[in-house]
Amino acid sequence: MIIAIANAFRLTKRLLQGFTVWHKVSSLNDRTIQTFKTPVFEIMNENEGEVRDFIKVSHEKLSTDEVSQLVISPSCGAVSMFIGTTRDSFDGKRVTRLEYEAYTPMAETEIKKIFLGMRQKWPSIKHIAVHHRLGLVPITEASVIIAVSSPHRRESLEAVQYCIDTLKATVPIWKKEIYDEEKYSWKENKECFWT
Repeated sequence: MIIAIANAFRLTKRLLQGFTVWHKVSSLNDRTIQTFKTPVFEIMNENEGEVRDFIKVSHEKLSTDEVSQLVISPSCGAVSMFIGTTRDSFDGKRVTRLEYEAYTPMAETEIKKIFLGMRQKWPSIKHIAVHHRLGLVPITEASVIIAVSSPHRRESLEAVQYCIDTLKATVPIWKKEIYDEEKYSWKENKECFWT
C-alpha cells in the first residue's frame, strides 16, 4: 500500500513538473532512427488502438521505474516485467561482474522481430519495452528489463517469458563473466540457435 501511494505521488509530481518520456524509434525498412519525447499526460490520454514499442540498448544503468512507466496504459490491468540481474556465482566460481557487447543495429532489428512475433501470438498486448545494458554490469544490477502491458495478466506474463527466451536465443548480445583474479569466460547462450 505504501509503495503504491509513493509511486502515485511520484507520477503526479512528474506530471506537474512536465516530465517527459524519451522514445527511440527506428524502422525495419530503413535505417532512420528518431528520438523524441512525449509528455506523460499524453501517455495517459493515448488512443484506444495505439500500441507502442520501446527498445533501448545502451551503456546506461537501467531503471525499472522508467521501463514500467513506458508500458502503463489506462486500458490495461496488467504490467508484467522481467528483470535480469548479475548474480555473484556460476558453476561454483565467484563472479565479480558481467560485461556485455552487442552489434547494436542488428540487436535492435532482432528485438523488433521478437515484438512482431509477440503481437502475432498475443494480439491483446498493448505496449512492449526491452532495455538491455551494455558494458560492465556489477553484481545485483540489471542487465535486461522487459515489460509488457495487456488488459489481463495471462497475456503479458506469457509474452514476457517468450520475449526473454527468444531474446537470449536470437539477439546478438554477448556476455562475458569476470571471476575472481580477473579470469573471465565468454558465455554462450544455450538457447542460441547458431551454437
